[in-house]
Amino acid sequence: MASRKHGRPVASFTLQEKMDLREVFSLCSADKSDRLDWQELRMCLRGLGFGVRKSDVKRFIHELNRHGDGMMDFPHFLELIEVLSSDTFSKERDILDGYSLFDKQNNGHITMDDLRALCTEVNEYVPDNSLRRMIEIADADGDGVVNKADFLKVMKRTNLFR
Repeated sequence: MASRKHGRPVASFTLQEKMDLREVFSLCSADKSDRLDWQELRMCLRGLGFGVRKSDVKRFIHELNRHGDGMMDFPHFLELIEVLSSDTFSKERDILDGYSLFDKQNNGHITMDDLRALCTEVNEYVPDNSLRRMIEIADADGDGVVNKADFLKVMKRTNLFR
């Protein structure tokens, strides 16, 4: 998730918008604890029109949770809404949707076999040494495969998603 410096006040919302979001947030907190677990957060975000997946919501909580308890408080909720309202989240989502075209085995990483299968699918011959080089360039952690974070980083560098 594209994030901004944590702890900064959310200045992009009007007072009325903050009050409205506070009301929505409070309604989603089933136990009225003023904190949301991932299911409550997902319901809340979907109610606000954000088509988020379970994995997205869990990632948001992991990235924004300062207490380590898997819950989201209102200030971090505002921060999340600001990020989701930007184009950044949408662009990242588009890139990650494209990732599934490469991850043929749906195992969370792209291998040489995945690239070969894609080449066969589109009837394009690419020598193994070129495919290997593609993986080497994209593989940030050196494990021999391209994970989602690696893929996202490479695609952002291409400037195709501005």
